[in-house]
Amino acid sequence: MEEEIKVEYSKQDLADFLIGEFEAVFERKPRPDDHLLTYRYLRTPRDMEREIKKILGDSDIEPKIQYAYYKVGFLVSEYNIDFIPKERLDAWNSAIEEFEEINISGKVLMDESSSKWYQFTEEINSLIISLGYVSDRGFPDSSQHTQISSKYFTYQEFMAYCCIRAMKVLKSIMWLLEKDVGEEAISLIRNVYEIYSTMVYTKKHPESISYIVDATIGLDMGTHRYKRSKGKTKRNFIINKASGEVFKGTTKTQEMIDASDFSEDIELRGAFYKYLSEFVHPSSINMDSILDIVGEGIGFTPNKHEHVNEACLHAISTGSWIVDFVSKFDFIVPDVRKDLITVVDRIKQKTLYLIENDIPDWENKNLYKLLHNRTLRLG
Repeated sequence: MEEEIKVEYSKQDLADFLIGEFEAVFERKPRPDDHLLTYRYLRTPRDMEREIKKILGDSDIEPKIQYAYYKVGFLVSEYNIDFIPKERLDAWNSAIEEFEEINISGKVLMDESSSKWYQFTEEINSLIISLGYVSDRGFPDSSQHTQISSKYFTYQEFMAYCCIRAMKVLKSIMWLLEKDVGEEAISLIRNVYEIYSTMVYTKKHPESISYIVDATIGLDMGTHRYKRSKGKTKRNFIINKASGEVFKGTTKTQEMIDASDFSEDIELRGAFYKYLSEFVHPSSINMDSILDIVGEGIGFTPNKHEHVNEACLHAISTGSWIVDFVSKFDFIVPDVRKDLITVVDRIKQKTLYLIENDIPDWENKNLYKLLHNRTLRLG
């Protein structure tokens, strides 16, 4: 008896579904050599096993088909069933059965899905995809890389490394924002800003990569040490034990951002970094999100989440600065550069709209005025 294969598909076929995901980010038809599975930049295989993937509310595809897709990572339809190995069909059928067993029905939509802020938050995924995409396809072959004094990276490899670091932090930020945890997201945004500052600084001072990377790794490996003077450790200098070469130990973020070509970066640096740091160190802002004052007593609450929209704005701002920054390198593949510019231009318009129309009642208006001016320089 021939084994029954459950083939489920909607009005959209496989190609339409994947092309639609791609076009939502880059606003163009995919080329033959493009990776259509942009979702791979947003989730790891462990994520697939750990959580039920949210269902796309604006799709015509049945929820159980979407669930199976996010569970196994591919679609089965009348168009491709003849080319799918049996073990993959078994996995697909198991996912369909699992969906039915846990009785998920109808489309799952977050209440705020119609909100402009919810739609804006989704642009974090566009930035994550863009950073993964440029790292995969935007940098030239290693034969065209610029050699520097670092023994670990070429210049292009270091910039790709920074892109991947920013991408991973943005994924963590998105995870927090999906759960309305704004304060901890902002503490991570400081990390994205520091990555941007590092990229700005090393573009102007590529020789600094040797001490930012090599000397720091050398401390862990025992080949380098901090300078000592009069019995005290001086962490602002690192010494190569074998050669005696001295490297600068640390460069402050605000010093790094001084290397920016944009005066707006320099004008924004103090207020912005101070604001982000208030969510890392004890301050009135982050204490207010933890303390619960009842009468004359003080208690603590773990579920008082605030500053979600602010976190969304700052995550997208810092992430878009990095994508915009990378798009301006002359070695980036031209077609990839065009895609990055498309994403940045769209985010620029959305960011300006929200700052101009939704920010007036927020505190620290001067910060958002500076942020508005910086956003105008995108593209």
